Amino acid sequence: MIGGKRSWWVGAYALTATLERFSERDAADFYAAIHQLPGLAGLELPLHLLEKKDDPWRHLHCLPRDLDFILTPLPYVMQSLEKQPLFGLASPDHEGRAAALRFISEIRQRIHRLEDHTGRAAVRAVQLHSAPTGQAEAASFRRSLEDIVAMDWGAVELWLEHCDAVIPGQIPAKGFLPLADEVTIAKDLGLGITINWGRSVLETRQVEGALHHIQTAAHAGVLRSVFLSSTAQNDPLYGTWLDNHAPVQGIGVGPWRPTHSLLNADAVHAALAAAAQASCFGLKIQPFPVTLSLAERIDCIRQHLEFLRPGSAQT
Repeated sequence: MIGGKRSWWVGAYALTATLERFSERDAADFYAAIHQLPGLAGLELPLHLLEKKDDPWRHLHCLPRDLDFILTPLPYVMQSLEKQPLFGLASPDHEGRAAALRFISEIRQRIHRLEDHTGRAAVRAVQLHSAPTGQAEAASFRRSLEDIVAMDWGAVELWLEHCDAVIPGQIPAKGFLPLADEVTIAKDLGLGITINWGRSVLETRQVEGALHHIQTAAHAGVLRSVFLSSTAQNDPLYGTWLDNHAPVQGIGVGPWRPTHSLLNADAVHAALAAAAQASCFGLKIQPFPVTLSLAERIDCIRQHLEFLRPGSAQT
């Protein structure tokens, strides 16, 4: 079997990111369908600087109240960097770091909003990022995180999500701190690390790079989460070395199927075996082309979850 008895967290917002329209009715239908997915543990929710039409916070009342949630402010971080290139918790610039720390208050407010909706403590974790692009400093990141961990987070865990680091000769997608720096800080401050398979491969330019990142975090005792998400090479739909959450190669049926995604069944097996100590396992897929219907997008993620389910014919 591929996924064992695991339940899966889904970055469902990636499914709707390229839709031209997303009405109130669409939101209600979408989250009702997501709620019925096999083996679903909870949802990863984004925070944006600029509200999008498919923003889950815009349709908060449509979110299932019995699910748990992981929050990722990465969209907010990347949108902020477009306006303020030195924005970030790891910024060497005083104002850039201060702006990122002020945003932590907004994250805490979102937790309260979400848990007012669910009527319970429903947020499992918040993911934090070592921005800015190309200029992140480990010492600045540590100082910011020391301030953050001193706050009262209740039962909410804090995880550092590793994004691709700066590599000479490569154009980065995110260009944040190297994993070694993040692991050291996480271990010192009692935080977790989350690895996105596709982003680690994007950084290292080899499939084995994701496995190495998972093993590094696991060996340090800080691995908390692994998200399956791919990148591709020379793919008509998913391009080459893009951080666009390509589907898994060779599974399912649909117009979204990649031809050259680097994440296949063998790589999934290896990643999950290396990540045995992780407490959360996630799936984040952004299917193309953009003309896909909402039903086709939901079917894409359903087929992925069925592939990961015990007893799958593809295991």
